[in-house]
Amino acid sequence: MSYFAPPAPPPAPPSSRGQELLSAFVVAVAVAVGGVVLGLAWYVAAPPLPLKKVEGGLAFTGPQPEELVAQDGWFAILGLVFGVLAAVAAWTLVRRWRGPIQLFALLLGAVGAGFLAWQVGTEIGQNEYREAVASAPIGTVIERPLELSASSTKTCMARRCVTTRGGDILVPALGSVIGYAVLAGWSRWPSLRRQEEEEGLVEGGGWPELGQTRRDGPDLP
Repeated sequence: MSYFAPPAPPPAPPSSRGQELLSAFVVAVAVAVGGVVLGLAWYVAAPPLPLKKVEGGLAFTGPQPEELVAQDGWFAILGLVFGVLAAVAAWTLVRRWRGPIQLFALLLGAVGAGFLAWQVGTEIGQNEYREAVASAPIGTVIERPLELSASSTKTCMARRCVTTRGGDILVPALGSVIGYAVLAGWSRWPSLRRQEEEEGLVEGGGWPELGQTRRDGPDLP
């Protein structure tokens, strides 16, 4: 005859919390550095903005340039895909430390990746652009490097103006949270960590995923 009772979680080793925090730090840094790849992909996919040099500066070549929206749109699409892929990678490669701490690290890394991708993508071609603006004759069409300008807001106070970027920079973070939440929702392991569950199964002789342990009685299939 078998009796079932809620399992008592085994005490965690003293060093496990430190290892989990170290793992979270590595995840955050790795995802943030991946923003370089995201920035390069954005530079390749998004079209530059053509501007015509006129007296006093530069002007749009058309009344409503589609490139402004396309640049923001490509950043959002690629950022969402990047965030989902980062969540899948963290879930698969660092499975031992799945949980809220890993999710928070993934979120921080994705925020950093979005900012870094914006910096990388907008910096490419800036020197050539400045030289063309300074030396090109009137009427020349110059391609401006990428920028998140369709959703930016310029606020001026006294003699200083500050440009606030749109929410596109946070799209990688959104994708990472969505991807991780979907993976967690489909996990059959309550703690999200298969190794811990299997260790509990061996030690307790029950089924942790069902919230049960077997204390006495014959082995059951």
